Amino acid sequence: MFTRLTTALAFFALVVPSTGLAWTWPAPGEVIRGFDYGGGAYTASGHRGIDIAGPAGTDVSAPAAGRVTFAGTLPSNGRTVSIRTADGWAVTLTQLGAVIVSVGDGVAEGETVGTIAVPGDPAAAPHVQLGTRRADDPRGYVDPLTLLPPRAPTPPPAATPTSATPALQPAPAAA
Repeated sequence: MFTRLTTALAFFALVVPSTGLAWTWPAPGEVIRGFDYGGGAYTASGHRGIDIAGPAGTDVSAPAAGRVTFAGTLPSNGRTVSIRTADGWAVTLTQLGAVIVSVGDGVAEGETVGTIAVPGDPAAAPHVQLGTRRADDPRGYVDPLTLLPPRAPTPPPAATPTSATPALQPAPAAA
């Protein structure tokens, strides 16, 4: 009995990845720009996060529980919150409209840490950027989509009912 249970648990662990099961999406919208590690290990090119759309002013949630290691403004990313998780991830949310946590605060997964900003470029959509990396590796960026649960597909809009039978036309008058 114990062997079958151990085998089943080992199989489950191999089939179901440990990541992506417990994290929360920080914003309600779709991914409007994906992850791109970019050039080599020593370049700053690429897009080391994902941009998630949402209406300006919408709450931004902590994707995972942890301790706030940075809460402030960065020249190239605007208002930013970084969270270090107990299992070794550095989670960074940038381009925020407001930050409502402070360095040292413990945050629960799903807790509000800020809001989505009004974009400075009128052509840009309001969004938050989410970046994730192994905290012990400055170049250990990973695609956040590998850590987030899949989103349920959005149902198509309801179709407008149409008449299945053609309208009856009056019979022509007899001559």
